[in-house]
Amino acid sequence: MTGEGHRNSHDARVTPAGTMRETLARVWALLGYVPVTVAVVVGVSWLFLASGLDGGQVDHSVVTLLNPLWYVTSMFVHADAAHFQGNMTLIVPFGVVLTLFTSNRHVLLVMVVPHVLGNVLRVVVAPAFAYGASGAAFALVAATLVRSAGYAMDNASTESLGTVLVGVLTPFLLFFFLIAVVAGASPVAHFVHFFAFLFGGAIEAMYVLGGHDDGEDERRVPDRLGLG
Repeated sequence: MTGEGHRNSHDARVTPAGTMRETLARVWALLGYVPVTVAVVVGVSWLFLASGLDGGQVDHSVVTLLNPLWYVTSMFVHADAAHFQGNMTLIVPFGVVLTLFTSNRHVLLVMVVPHVLGNVLRVVVAPAFAYGASGAAFALVAATLVRSAGYAMDNASTESLGTVLVGVLTPFLLFFFLIAVVAGASPVAHFVHFFAFLFGGAIEAMYVLGGHDDGEDERRVPDRLGLG
């Protein structure tokens, strides 16, 4: 057998294994699109509510406000089933879409940071207890809008993209601000929603604008699957 024939025979033998590795790599990449963060938030929040751990069971004392863990775990506590359902109505669709655009780790960042900042802001401005995932929900909406605009304006300059992002977020911010101003009941809560939306949009804008010129991104669909 000639050298060339030997190489061809060797290539024929390794091709199935190479195909299997490529298939497994694509399956592993697909698993990264499973919205684990969203599922955990929904599941833990439901468990809290189903076990009777709602807003009425929270220790409304300064001890709770001084506990740093409260500003994270309060995301899973809801006043009642309607409160839970309302938040999940936003978290599930927007969280799934943002997971497809980015990653579970990124979605976790977008949910937790604005939620914590919003709760801290509420305590500083008007000391009171805030619980529920509405801050995280509004942050997810803003981040998804920003990321979608970033993909749509992929070939635009950074300056043009920045203008578009401001144009996308400003009407929503004005709307939420007006709601907070005219709200007869719990205006502080509405301002927390306003700032959560602002924080979520700002965080996502830093990622989108930061990776725009050099073409870097957390992942692109479907490039990460080898289909682009």
